[in-house]
Formats: sequence, structure tokens, C-alpha cells
Amino acid sequence: MFLIFCLNDISNFSATYIDRTLNRNNVNPVEAEQSSVQHIIEPYRNTVVEQLKRWRLVSLTNEYLRSHSKLYVLLKGVLTDPQARYWEADLQAYRQLTAEGLATALQPLRYIADVCERHNILFTVVVVPYEYQVRVNNESTRLPQQMLANFFETNEISYVDALPSFRRHSSELFLPYDPMHLSLQGHNALYVIISEVLTQHEAGYQ
Repeated sequence: MFLIFCLNDISNFSATYIDRTLNRNNVNPVEAEQSSVQHIIEPYRNTVVEQLKRWRLVSLTNEYLRSHSKLYVLLKGVLTDPQARYWEADLQAYRQLTAEGLATALQPLRYIADVCERHNILFTVVVVPYEYQVRVNNESTRLPQQMLANFFETNEISYVDALPSFRRHSSELFLPYDPMHLSLQGHNALYVIISEVLTQHEAGYQ
């Protein structure tokens, strides 16, 4: 079994909002409490662009134009570099995390790994990089993967860091001006990585 892990998966804002929705819809409060997020990791969103989005009129206008104007999406991508903005925001989250904080955020992965081990299911986490990491190679762009690698190795969880493989590709692996979502070429590169792991597993059984 493979789990595709994006670097912003350490943020549990989505899970928190889901829990709030469940509570509003009269879900059993005991079940809601069991699934509630105890530790919220807030992504760093203090850029000028993100501050403007907090204004309701600006936010609504942005949502409308993003859905109806290709020219707006193009200009916004060229002028604001969303790949770099989102990367910097999530990098700040990793810089603020202690080893204990990261372990808390990744507790669901440990749970999944334990369940797979009990049922003799091979489990591998594939860490997919941000677009910015693929085109910029420095100490900062390697930090999240290094922290995740330490966690996976400490907890004996099989993982693959897709960053080195992605950096060997010259084609566009991400959607235009998108910080993390893969293009057709990106999905093909991910397919190759998973195929190689499966081949290694099959060789181990022979």
C-alpha cells in the first residue's frame, strides 16, 4: 500500500473544519470528540497577498476571477509567484516544529503503519515535493524532507523521497503556477517511482 504525502499534510486545518461541520450536522458528539484534532499546526500566511485575501471583497473577487478568467490566473501566477509563496509559508511551519511536534502531527501515519504491519501489508510513504523545491536546490529546500526522513527512520516506516527523482526531469511536472499539484508528466514521474518500489518488493519475495 502506498500513501502519497504532500508537505502541507502536517497542517490539520482541513480536519479541524471537517470536525466543526460534523458537529454542526448533529453527528454523535462522542464520535466527533474522538476524531477531533488536538494539536493545530497553522501554516504561515503573513504575506501581503494573504493579508489582502482576508478582506471579504478581495477574497470574493479573487474566487470569482480565478474561476472565470484565464487571463487573471495567468497574470496572478506571473506577478505573485504562488509556487514560492506557498513554499515559504509551509517551510515556516516546519521551522517552527520540534521533533515532538512533528511526531504529533504525523501520528496518523504511525497508526496506519501499525495497522498494515499487523495485517502483513507492505506500506510505503511517498513524499512528493513542492514545485519550488524542484527548481531551487539549497539547504532550506531540503529541510522538510530531512525532518520527515528522521521521523520515518525512527519509527521504521518505509518511505521514498521523490525530490531527487523529480529534479532529474526536465519537463514540467506541475500544473502551471501551481505550488504542488502534478501535471500529466508529474503523475507519470510518480508512477515510475511507485513501479520501481513494487519491482523491489517483488524481487524481495523471490
